[in-house]
Amino acid sequence: MLLVEPNPDLQSKLARLVTVHGHRVIGTSSLDGALALLEAFPVDLVLLAEEVCGHDPTSVVAELVSIRPHARIVIMTAPEPAESGVRPARFEALEYAPRPFDPEALDALIG
Repeated sequence: MLLVEPNPDLQSKLARLVTVHGHRVIGTSSLDGALALLEAFPVDLVLLAEEVCGHDPTSVVAELVSIRPHARIVIMTAPEPAESGVRPARFEALEYAPRPFDPEALDALIG
């Protein structure tokens, strides 16, 4: 699994949680790092922080898919604020998961 998370503390916590559940993980904080790691390692799942995508997640996902066409790509979103009923625009064809993950949700996500 490839974890693309710009926050070093969150990246470390998520990586530990994934490895505790018996999965291998490599991590990076940038899109350039993700592209380089995808070239080097045959990952089957990419957890991608929403802020790495910027305003156009479809182009970022297209770049990732061009390198690893069969990898599942999940965009990690910020938790929804309780007082806000407004969600940011999402692209329906993409898969999203709110973070932070509790152990059960992460285990179900990475299977």
